[in-house]
Amino acid sequence: MASPRLRAFRERAVYRALVIVSALGRRLPLRVAQFFGRAVGRLAWHVARSERRKALRNISIAFPDWTDARRIDAIRAMFRHLGMMVFELAWLPNLRLDSRSTFE
Repeated sequence: MASPRLRAFRERAVYRALVIVSALGRRLPLRVAQFFGRAVGRLAWHVARSERRKALRNISIAFPDWTDARRIDAIRAMFRHLGMMVFELAWLPNLRLDSRSTFE
């Protein structure tokens, strides 16, 4: 278990990264933001080891018949998709009201 100082440092680092992503995501075209999001997701796969281990452990419980390679591929794709979604959420304020579809 990480020390309280290390946890506080990680929380500040994640917060600052999200502030930067938010600022960048609003200024980029959507496709470029998605590209950067996927790249951040790939980076997170390598950096967030404990989260990767948790995800692999959980997916092995959920899908016991899958091979290890298939589980790893699924979790890598999940990290890429999560990174892309973070940038898409940051980009959302750029969506104009007249271009939104209505469900009426």
